[in-house]
Amino acid sequence: MPIAAFLLALGLAGCSTVPTGATTAASAGCANLRSVVTNLEALRSWCAGHDDPAGAAAWMTGVDNSLKADTSADAATATRLRHATATLDRQLALLNGSAKETAMAQLPDALSSVIADLTPVRDDVCA
Repeated sequence: MPIAAFLLALGLAGCSTVPTGATTAASAGCANLRSVVTNLEALRSWCAGHDDPAGAAAWMTGVDNSLKADTSADAATATRLRHATATLDRQLALLNGSAKETAMAQLPDALSSVIADLTPVRDDVCA
């Protein structure tokens, strides 16, 4: 009988740790935002030593698409994510336009702005 009670307790403990859909979505949203912020910080650092608008645009496209694909956010967070993607979209248009050198020169500041906007979002989602 003690073995049966132990197995029942073990089974119930296992059931209580199974992630729910909401928990899984929140975890995915947190992981995505952590990755996005980390990638933007890395891109900002990379810009200091590289003059490659095409490379920066490719990197930003991946980050931008990752933000746009995040469906785990509540309405307020989604609005903040849309603002960040709009800023990235404007920067991408500049990087792909005729003034690539100017776009590369202002990219670190633009990325700093997006990072500053997304850091509290990430902290809220990951809390």
